Amino acid sequence: MSDLNLVAEPAPAPSPLDALQGELDEAFPVGDAGAAAAAEGEPAAGGELLDEATVKMFLQVPFDFIASRKGAHWKLSEQELAAAVPLTVKVSNKYAPEIMKRWADEIALSVVLGMIFLKRVNLDTEKTSEKKPEAQGEPPAPV
Repeated sequence: MSDLNLVAEPAPAPSPLDALQGELDEAFPVGDAGAAAAAEGEPAAGGELLDEATVKMFLQVPFDFIASRKGAHWKLSEQELAAAVPLTVKVSNKYAPEIMKRWADEIALSVVLGMIFLKRVNLDTEKTSEKKPEAQGEPPAPV
């Protein structure tokens, strides 16, 4: 008989960054005409560069990420979103076309590198929290 382990290992729990990546992939699928228009600083089919649903997602994602680490008090309420989204759409559509024409590649690079960096920060945090219970019973090392 062989010593093969045929028991399946449980899949690791998805991190908040995996959820964020999924939301970004869903909002901006590869080859999406609206994303291509936005990258060129041109309005999509609706005449506006950004719509309320997109702005709402952009506002919620960072607050939801922080809420997953620091507590539910960081989540935006529906009242906060109702106040912030329409104004953010107006300001974004006023300035975003000019900004996107000039800085689209730089913004995309920053988002990608930020995702890569935050994923590792999240993994470090998880590893540190896993080690803490073991280290609590040990006395500090002499200096």
